[in-house]
Amino acid sequence: MAINLETNSLGEQVQQVLLARILGGDYRPGQRLSPDQLKTELGISITPVRDALHRLRQAGFVEVRPRAGVYVANLDAKRASDVFDVRIALEVLAARNAAELVPAAELKELSRRYQEADAILTTSGDEGVLEEIDTLLHELLAEHSGNDLLRDTLKTISYQVAWVRSIAGKEARRYRRSFKEHKAIVKALLRKNSVAAAKAMEVHLRNTKATVVRHLKASELAKRSEAAGRENSPQRKEASATCAS
Repeated sequence: MAINLETNSLGEQVQQVLLARILGGDYRPGQRLSPDQLKTELGISITPVRDALHRLRQAGFVEVRPRAGVYVANLDAKRASDVFDVRIALEVLAARNAAELVPAAELKELSRRYQEADAILTTSGDEGVLEEIDTLLHELLAEHSGNDLLRDTLKTISYQVAWVRSIAGKEARRYRRSFKEHKAIVKALLRKNSVAAAKAMEVHLRNTKATVVRHLKASELAKRSEAAGRENSPQRKEASATCAS
């Protein structure tokens, strides 16, 4: 069934559709993407599909394997570590800059939202409120970093961050610990202490990186062990012996 798309910037629109599927887990790392199938599904010509896949390749979300086709890129612990290293460098700078630039009214509202979230967490234990407020802080700092290039770069890398979080899964989320670290950032912002804000952001992101990378490494080890177990299973050995005879 064809999906209705606007005719302008068709390649960009297809890119957003495919990116949403990658970030949402509909397309998993290592999965093959057929341009012909996508063309038929979306009801468009092959050109915008190829354009979209080219954009996603440049952004690191897909890869082209010689004589094999287009695949969703693999995201391992090393890639996640690289993403966080870049994120740390950029967001620490954003926090340092924003400490002196965020309007007082927006800081007051941010503080109110954190107090409200704290109360909800205390009374109901609902961690859902923490995910929304997590995004709010990071977006606010990027918006008031005083550097348009920094803001735009952070928006670009936010897709990589979202992908890492999607692959790492809920087990790697650390909402309560992050919330505590966020409150330290907010406290520094309220004091307009740029050094403290930058330091608190660095501590927060390094802790998050450690949790995510540790989880991904454990997942990779489990998959290797599972593969080795299948390779050494009695059924596999019996099949190999039959083929040899």
